[in-house]
Amino acid sequence: MMRRGQERWMVRNVHVVAPNEVVHGGYVVIRDGTIEHVGTVPGRAEALLPSVDGQGCWLLPGFIDLHNDAIEKEIEPRPNAFIPVDIAFLSLEHRLVCHGVTSIYHSLSFASNEFGIRSLDRVEAIVRELQRLGPSGRIRHLIHGRYEITDESACGVLASLIDEGCIHLLSLMDHTPGQGQFRKLEDYVHFISATYQRDHEEIVAFVGEKQSIREAASLKYIDRLTRSAKTVGIPIASHDDDTARKVHVMHERGVTLSEFPVTMEAARAATACGMAVMMGAPNVVRGGSTSNHLKAADAILDGVAQILCSDYMPSSMLHAVFTLYLKQGMCLYEAVNLASLHPARALGLEAEVGSITPGKIADFSLVRLHQETPMVERAFVNGNQVFYAGDRVHSSVADSVRKGSVLM
Repeated sequence: MMRRGQERWMVRNVHVVAPNEVVHGGYVVIRDGTIEHVGTVPGRAEALLPSVDGQGCWLLPGFIDLHNDAIEKEIEPRPNAFIPVDIAFLSLEHRLVCHGVTSIYHSLSFASNEFGIRSLDRVEAIVRELQRLGPSGRIRHLIHGRYEITDESACGVLASLIDEGCIHLLSLMDHTPGQGQFRKLEDYVHFISATYQRDHEEIVAFVGEKQSIREAASLKYIDRLTRSAKTVGIPIASHDDDTARKVHVMHERGVTLSEFPVTMEAARAATACGMAVMMGAPNVVRGGSTSNHLKAADAILDGVAQILCSDYMPSSMLHAVFTLYLKQGMCLYEAVNLASLHPARALGLEAEVGSITPGKIADFSLVRLHQETPMVERAFVNGNQVFYAGDRVHSSVADSVRKGSVLM
């Protein structure tokens, strides 16, 4: 458990991005790691508090990243070149915290017959190592278990990890060509070939196996895992929904989150069912999908996507938020909610995190625009400073107060 700051202090001279407004020239009082007050003109007593001068930065709530599979690339940056998990953990954490992410759901695929790191013999060990390392991190580290529905062996392993409390979010994937992300076989072959350097014949044979299993047993595996997830109370997501019918099938099984719907039809159906819809922030930054599917900005502006995640690019949430604000005309607080309040709400954590609101945990960052490019200058988790761009020192406000200094 991360410790909370034990002092009462203040961040001043900031533009506070609250859930429904931006408080310009405002300040935030922190007590024991919790947001105590948000205002514009400090009172006499507050003016005497130890303080951080935000120097006109935006003060944003910490981002909650529900789907980030970058840990797989950190561990295996090249095919069959594996890096120790602790090194990958620290490397990725730094990339996240310096872009405003304070809670990360590491997305790991459970598929024993898949290529690369996405193999059952590695993923369980990685989950357990991340569980061990998590409490020592600067930010919150949780696990998003991604299940490929055509894999019987992975179903049993993932169900056991769910029962043990090692998984905090479950998603159901189907990468079988002919639907979802890969509507054409050649698209799937090209992706696997480019990513894992496999030959055409091997990939086609693998696809045949997936298709036969999918028809025979996939719903059985889905039902087993959704029962486990509902028993322990973790949210369930569907992946790459492409039709309203698929959305309804998933919704009937307790799915409450649709991630990366590939059509506007699916996104609208999910929203109509009361499911939260999540899109990739790189899609916003790039202006479109890498697979030429639904544009994230279109879905967001249409009101049928409520959450952003970083997907394969750890820095993308911060840049997507400001892209929507500066280039798409969204209110800044609405764009920020996509990366903070709405993910918290989808997880049932809205009372604790996700916005700059009195009573919530003090997770936030100070952001400045450099020629319209957002840069995090400081980040805080539980009221402790965990990132400072000036000297890269990992310190806490409480430590500085005890030393008799005021952070400037």
